Amino acid sequence: MFVSTDNFQMVALLTNIDKASQSAATVEEMLESREMCNAVKQIHECVGLPVNCIFAIYNYHKQLEKYPEMDKLILHTLRCLLERLSDIYDRRKRVKVVPPEKQKNRPE
Repeated sequence: MFVSTDNFQMVALLTNIDKASQSAATVEEMLESREMCNAVKQIHECVGLPVNCIFAIYNYHKQLEKYPEMDKLILHTLRCLLERLSDIYDRRKRVKVVPPEKQKNRPE
C-alpha cells in the first residue's frame, strides 16, 4: 500500500466521466457504470487509495451549456474535500507539532 493517512490525505479525481461511460444517459448511470467501477477499483488496487477518497467529476472543457446534475456532483466533491481539509486543520490545531530538529533539544 502506497498511501499513508498518518502523514497526509490523498484523493483522486476522475474527470471526463461522460467519456468513460458513453452508454450512460444520466449521472447516476455514469457513476454506476461498469467502466467507472473498474476505474475506481483499479485506482484502489494500484495506489492503495480508499474508495471513499476517489471522486468522479464532470469536466466542462468544451460545453457551453451547464448540467445541474453534473454541477451537483462537482459541488458534492468540493464539499467533501473542504470537510477533509477542515478535519485536518482541526486535528493539527489540537496536536502541537514539534519539528524534528527541535525535538532533539527538548529536555526529557
